[in-house]
Amino acid sequence: MSQSDTILRYIKEISDETNLLGLNAAIEAAKAGDQGKGFSVVAERIRKLSKETTSVVVNIKNILDSISSSVSIMHSSLETRQIQQYTGYKLRANIKCPIGTLCNNSVVGKFIQNL
Repeated sequence: MSQSDTILRYIKEISDETNLLGLNAAIEAAKAGDQGKGFSVVAERIRKLSKETTSVVVNIKNILDSISSSVSIMHSSLETRQIQQYTGYKLRANIKCPIGTLCNNSVVGKFIQNL
């Protein structure tokens, strides 16, 4: 599990706990009747904030997953490109002078050597 996943999990746990606290506060406000109406508004706002936090955590997780996927694709592409460059280098080294004297005595041979 990555560090970002751990952090998001903790935030989600705090959000879930906050939601429960908001629910308990709403219950206590209801028990208090008219005297608890102001507290009921606060309790509802706490629960709403908790739900919004949960939604944001999901969005952050999706963004991080997308970034991670893009980085993996770029890494793979770079590795492939490095292999292609190395292979091309080796091929050029192997064809520098495959025919021997042709390379030393002709225009074509000199061209091949300069590749």
